[in-house]
Amino acid sequence: MNYQDMDLQRSYISKGDNNFADAFLNPVLSCTKEYKRSVGFFTSSALTAIEEGIIDLARNGGTIKLIASPRLSEEDAQAIRLGYEIREEYILNNFTREFVAELEALDDPALNLLIELISKNILDIKIAVTDDLGIYHDKLGILRDFDDNVIAFFGSPNASLSGYRFNYERIRIAKSWQSGSAEIVAEEDKEFDQLWNNKNEFVEVYDYQETAHQQIIQIIARRRQKKNKVDIILRDYQEQAIAAWIANGYRGFFVMATGTGKTWTAIYSAKALVNQQPVAIIICAPYIHLIKQWHEDVKAAFPDANIVLVSSENPDWDKQITNAAIKSNYNSRDQLIIISTIKSFYSNKFEKI
Repeated sequence: MNYQDMDLQRSYISKGDNNFADAFLNPVLSCTKEYKRSVGFFTSSALTAIEEGIIDLARNGGTIKLIASPRLSEEDAQAIRLGYEIREEYILNNFTREFVAELEALDDPALNLLIELISKNILDIKIAVTDDLGIYHDKLGILRDFDDNVIAFFGSPNASLSGYRFNYERIRIAKSWQSGSAEIVAEEDKEFDQLWNNKNEFVEVYDYQETAHQQIIQIIARRRQKKNKVDIILRDYQEQAIAAWIANGYRGFFVMATGTGKTWTAIYSAKALVNQQPVAIIICAPYIHLIKQWHEDVKAAFPDANIVLVSSENPDWDKQITNAAIKSNYNSRDQLIIISTIKSFYSNKFEKI
């Protein structure tokens, strides 16, 4: 499918069933080769609103180029003007303070998605300020599909969860294959490329990808260290849910609200089961970054288990499962836990195990 196959409107708002995240960005990103986005402000929480489309883009080999602007106070600007030699360092540090605060607020799956995008060079981030240290406040998006159809969109929303979900915002789109719009799209695409390559005489652009990568790695490491040190204490309703599941013959579904601890309820249910009888545990999740998050939590609860991640990133998973299964047959204390993407779980390769 390409863009011309889609029933695209001329404009979208951020509210209602036909909002621009669900009705425009997510479906368009699913067949996008290159996504260019320049915004006044970027918050990493925006990923949660368009996660589905971004994952499809990454899976299809697409890339994202993002330009954002730091919020510089008048005091910041005055300090930077005092010495041009510290200008870049000061601007980067200012943006980093905001960026880290955003990262700290992300849940683990979203943080893992962000590190995947950056570490695999799918997402590249640059920051921009005007030559007189004002805010770069243009909001532009360029999308290109694999048949080189191009969409340009512009309007009020920043790349933030508020911009996509909570504020009342509006975007307008132009299509390269539509009469009268090709020149507009080409002009906007050229404007972005000039910014990206730091060739706009009124805007200064700085690389940020490596700094972003290091900041995320540090936060993930701190969270892992904290998780390894803290014993999980289940709440009463989690204990009750596990007891009900056991009473139902170790079968059933947990219907629990977001943030109430479904993951740990499921993990400790599995612990109760394997304490009763030796069984292999299979956990399925839709995306690779989610099975990695499951792996961290499962490892904390089952530190001595043989855990095999099943996805396209681990081509030898079938051999690893076979070896682990043989080992557990000889020693029931060698617990086998398989954590798989849903796509790999339903593959012919998995069925043959």
